[in-house]
Amino acid sequence: MVFGEERFPDDLKDVGGKISQKYGGLPLVLDLIGGVISRKKKKEALWLEVINNLSSFIFNNEKKAVKVIQLSYDHLSDYLKLCFLYLASYPKNKDTEISELKDLWCREGLVEPTDLKCVEK
Repeated sequence: MVFGEERFPDDLKDVGGKISQKYGGLPLVLDLIGGVISRKKKKEALWLEVINNLSSFIFNNEKKAVKVIQLSYDHLSDYLKLCFLYLASYPKNKDTEISELKDLWCREGLVEPTDLKCVEK
């Protein structure tokens, strides 16, 4: 998105990797970040400024944050929407074991293994 057909410059690979890692490769968030950095000069210092102040660049008000979350939610398949909503019942700051969550989702009938994928996938 930022470079189009151009080659990604070597001097920006480290900071580009940091941006991608920080947000776990989430497509919509990375799309937003791409939009922000595409309007900036292709300099490492400016990209570091983005990564250090990302919330103010993208989510400078609550309505924008809700819009991004809504877009992400709207693109989920129906069963994943149910899983996502299930997570809303958990306290914000509580660590949750994946195995516990997987077992609960299976008991609730939200996910099932298939021939091609295990429950975790």
